[in-house]
Amino acid sequence: MVSSNIVGYQQISLNAGYNMIGAQFTKVGGAALDAAEDFIPGSNMSGVDTSTYQFTSYLMPWEGSGYGESIYWSGNTGMGADYDNKWLTPGWTPATCPISESEGTWIWTPSATTVLVSGEVVTTNVTVNLSAGYNMVCCPFPVSMTLSAIVPAESMSGVDTSTYQFTSYIMPWEGSGYGESIYWSGNTGMGADYDNKWLTPSWTPASKTFLPGEGFWIYTPTACQVTFTSPISAGE
Repeated sequence: MVSSNIVGYQQISLNAGYNMIGAQFTKVGGAALDAAEDFIPGSNMSGVDTSTYQFTSYLMPWEGSGYGESIYWSGNTGMGADYDNKWLTPGWTPATCPISESEGTWIWTPSATTVLVSGEVVTTNVTVNLSAGYNMVCCPFPVSMTLSAIVPAESMSGVDTSTYQFTSYIMPWEGSGYGESIYWSGNTGMGADYDNKWLTPSWTPASKTFLPGEGFWIYTPTACQVTFTSPISAGE
C-alpha cells in the first residue's frame, strides 16, 4: 500500500539565464509552496548586487495578465540572518510568493545551477483553470510528462489554419528561446489522426516531453480548463 501522504523532492537543472519552472508539490498538508521557503537554490547562486542587479538570481512570477514583483535571491551578503540566503523583494525585505501546484514562474540565474524543490506529492488528478490569453503552467507531478497527459476542455477552440486566431496552443521554452509552438486541434473534421490532438503547425500530430519541473506557456482565446492525470493513485 502507498500512503496518501507521499513526500518527495525534485532537483531541477537550470541553464544560465531564464528558465521556466513550476511547482510539483504542495506543502505537507496541502497548502501551496512558497518561493521564500520551498524553492532552495544551489549554493552557487549569486548574492544581491543592489547597485546594478547583475549576477543576481531572481524569480519573476506570472499573475495571469502580467508579471508580479520580481523576487531576488540574497546569498551570504553580510546583511544578517534575516536576509542572507533568502528570497527578497527589491525593497530588500524577506519575500513571500505562494506557488500552487501546476503554476509556473521564470527563474533567472547568471550561471548554470540547480534548485531543490520538495513537498507532498499530489495523488489526484489536477484540473487547472486557464484565463483567456497566456497562462504559465507546469506539470503538477514530479515526473516527465507528454502532451497526451494534458486533456483540454471541449471549450478549447480548434485549429484555424488561415489566421491562427481562436486557437489554443502550447509554447515551450527551450533554455535560450522558444521551441516550435504546438496547436490544439478540436473536432475539426481532419480525421481520427488529427481531431482532438496536439498538432505542429504542419498539422501533424505533435510529440513533446516535458522534464520534471519544466514550465511552459499555454494560450487559449477563452477561459477554460485542462486536466493533468496523476501517475500515482493514493492507496495503491
